[in-house]
Amino acid sequence: MLLTLSNAWEETKAFFKYSETIFVARLTMLGGFIAAAAGAMDWSPIYNLLGADTGFTPHQASWLGITTFAKGCLDEFLRRRNATFPV
Repeated sequence: MLLTLSNAWEETKAFFKYSETIFVARLTMLGGFIAAAAGAMDWSPIYNLLGADTGFTPHQASWLGITTFAKGCLDEFLRRRNATFPV
């Protein structure tokens, strides 16, 4: 059991190229993707039901998510550009 968990942890670290920066970049990309998808949906029935308003238009929320996703891609690219990873 412990060996299986150890192998899974090593595979997870290898997926992120043993880099915390790449982990954060991919987390940023995931957050941007979710924000863009949520911004593209029509939430007005729920807002009307709750009497709430976020102050964002759907267009603004979508672009915020797209920009966050692009920032995550750029972060990962810049991290990998001159990096040497363990084999």
